Amino acid sequence: MGKLVLHYSFLKDICLNIAEDIRSLYSPKQIIAVVRGGLSPAHIIARKLDLPMGFFVPRVNTSRLWFDESLGGPLVFVEDMVGKGRTLQLVKESLESFNIKWYFVPIVIDGKLDLEFPVYGIKTLQWVVFPHESGDQIVEGDCTLWRER
Repeated sequence: MGKLVLHYSFLKDICLNIAEDIRSLYSPKQIIAVVRGGLSPAHIIARKLDLPMGFFVPRVNTSRLWFDESLGGPLVFVEDMVGKGRTLQLVKESLESFNIKWYFVPIVIDGKLDLEFPVYGIKTLQWVVFPHESGDQIVEGDCTLWRER
């Protein structure tokens, strides 16, 4: 399995390309960055769409969500990559108490994943290296990725 190195300029191009799809399909009121890896992509998309940005910190039993409830929805959650869908599940659980429409947009999707997303950046089977990573380092928390298959 090869590596796909996402240099910042490539990541930015991906985000700018999907921003218009996000606008036309979802008409969001806010972009929500899934912290950590979703920060840069969400910032690029929010600036392109001229929308405010909130934050979601995924943690089992202690996830935190910050957004402006007065703006309403829909909300678009931007995640750097989806390997198994665990963060998506945490988003669903965190929004159970809110009556708000929301969508989940990953930048990179594991090519073997069965989940379907109407808007996403790329789908690949390769080991993805983001601009904030070094080529052979697996950042703590990223152990669910498909890098060792």
